[in-house]
Amino acid sequence: MIKRDAQIDREPEYNPQGGEGTFTLTNLVKDRELSTVTKMVIVDAPVASYAKYHQHQGDNELYYILEGKAEYTDNDGSTVILEPGDVSITYDGEWHGIKQYGDDPLKFLALIIR
Repeated sequence: MIKRDAQIDREPEYNPQGGEGTFTLTNLVKDRELSTVTKMVIVDAPVASYAKYHQHQGDNELYYILEGKAEYTDNDGSTVILEPGDVSITYDGEWHGIKQYGDDPLKFLALIIR
């Protein structure tokens, strides 16, 4: 299967987990187009936007930082700055949050797997 850019769904009005700012989601894979992947999106997060610290139930989530920097809060409540090329993994039952960090917008790949 091939998806051309014009066929890819984008959601520009998404407020993540009750956080601040509007994330734009580019839905590369969704609705179980792959057997265990629930969603694969590119997230564009403008300056000062964030997804609140939240728990995953029934799925796992991987973030891959593409551009900009993020302040990432891990399951144990610790925070770390993620940069392009860094990966975070949140397993079923664990908690995490992500916030755009610095002067540049954040762009990351989010992969949600059941």
